[in-house]
Amino acid sequence: MTSTQARIWAASVTSVGVIGFVGLLVAGSFMPDEAELLRISAFVWFFAFGAARIALSHILAKRRRARGQRPANGSSKPQPW
Repeated sequence: MTSTQARIWAASVTSVGVIGFVGLLVAGSFMPDEAELLRISAFVWFFAFGAARIALSHILAKRRRARGQRPANGSSKPQPW
């Protein structure tokens, strides 16, 4: 995955999280009987996508570090640490 693709994935996860959060809050304002449940769902949605975004950033950073470190002896296999 290139860095451009990684940025696109990260932006997609972020936008889906924010759009879903706002959408659930707006739906709660239109349906007062279900507002509390929709607010709770909105915050669960937002924090779940926030956790996915953080995990995605961490995984991509790990992959970048792994690609940048080549063994000193010229072997293409990674050395066990």
